[in-house]
Amino acid sequence: MREPITRRKFVKKSAVAGAVLAASAGRVFLVASRVLAASIDPAASRKFGASLKGRLVLPGDSEYESARTLWNTRHDKHPAMIARCAATDDVVRCVEFARKNDLVVAIRSGGHDPAGFSSCDGGLVIDLGAMDAIDVDHARGLASVQAGVHVGQLYSALGKHGLVAVSGSCPTVGVGGLTAGGGEGWICSKYGMACDNVLAAEVVTADGRVLRATSNVNPDLFWAIRGGSGNFGVVTRFGLRTIPLARVMKGSIVYPVSRCREVLRFCSEFIAVAPEELTLGISYGVPGPADQIFITICWCGDPAQGERAIKPLRSFAKPVSDDIRVVPADRGLIDSDDSSMPYFESGAFISHLADRDIETLCDAISGAPSRYSLEMFQLGRGVERGDSAFPLRTPGFNIDLVGSWRSAAERDAAAAWVDQRRKALEASSTGVYVNSLGDPGMARAAFGANYDRLVQLKNKYDPTNFFRMNQNIRPTVLGAQ
Repeated sequence: MREPITRRKFVKKSAVAGAVLAASAGRVFLVASRVLAASIDPAASRKFGASLKGRLVLPGDSEYESARTLWNTRHDKHPAMIARCAATDDVVRCVEFARKNDLVVAIRSGGHDPAGFSSCDGGLVIDLGAMDAIDVDHARGLASVQAGVHVGQLYSALGKHGLVAVSGSCPTVGVGGLTAGGGEGWICSKYGMACDNVLAAEVVTADGRVLRATSNVNPDLFWAIRGGSGNFGVVTRFGLRTIPLARVMKGSIVYPVSRCREVLRFCSEFIAVAPEELTLGISYGVPGPADQIFITICWCGDPAQGERAIKPLRSFAKPVSDDIRVVPADRGLIDSDDSSMPYFESGAFISHLADRDIETLCDAISGAPSRYSLEMFQLGRGVERGDSAFPLRTPGFNIDLVGSWRSAAERDAAAAWVDQRRKALEASSTGVYVNSLGDPGMARAAFGANYDRLVQLKNKYDPTNFFRMNQNIRPTVLGAQ
């Protein structure tokens, strides 16, 4: 699992030179951003900032550095403006201002995007983080959730009512970005992806309109925003289906990593027949116990049935430890929070692990960088029932590869390890999960069979490619960026 990593001082001349160059490049971007911000009519900028219910942050402001910093510190971007929006009207004004002044726009919910799309150099960041209201409608089984809400906030608010919603597992991830790309979580094997549990949405489009999207109102937009990863507008509010669930079984069964092949073969067969109430993940890596492999489970049904269901996982070999227990759902559906760090991330989706895949995954331990994680997350039969732009509709494993570093000298090795393992899995892969892609320009791979339909909807809702800081679905009409 990912652990905190701090940058160390470089002691070799080459490393020092690299650090100096990186710092110099950062100063260049900062100066350029200040110049661009100043080049916009100052009166217009002041008027724009004054029109916001939130706050406009500019280079040189005291909060600029913290406001521009992304979760993946590999990306060091310097926007000309950061609009910390407080309401949907603010988002509309941002869209209008950016279009009038020909500014690139990036949308930020939680800032976790591994490819760095939630910021930009020299453009306008629409930061939704302050839009974090949650309203629960018990009668309708609905939670109205603004796009800046973090996953941990969502579970905590719903847990007070004995409810959950399908969402992610990292507490600081933004619900907006997570849901727009699909949204895997610990109950998705039964209830589908987060995007499949959206019942309504409020969307600001590229021309500044505020549209409602449901299965009956703008149904094509409703289909596209659930999995289309920000290509069609800024979703400012989601109506999420709520699920009565007060407790889950959660924890990990740990085996020696030397039994990696045995663990993967067994788990691959086990999930094929496991009940939908069970979602399973497998992880190993460094930092962390380098000699251990973790099978983590979440059971969202009756605990007595859960004990029977997971018994095979506890008995096919002798575990090192087992901490599975019944916990409140709002705690069980999240994992420990990671720390911000630089990393490369990519992956593959595989419906059934062939022997060659198991060999690739277990051999990945040798030759791995000093900091890495290999995580496999089960998407169960619940994903088959969804109808949205999210393309991964066959049960299987989403495999996530992360390589990080503590010094510039380790960066290339981390990137190469991720890329080599991803390529080795391509023969079995039937797609990739867009929220796990650290490389830009992989839209066709990310959206798979849905890509051509999404292009037609991009032509309709964003023909000039105004929203292009994403795994970009490029429109085919004239005038597109």
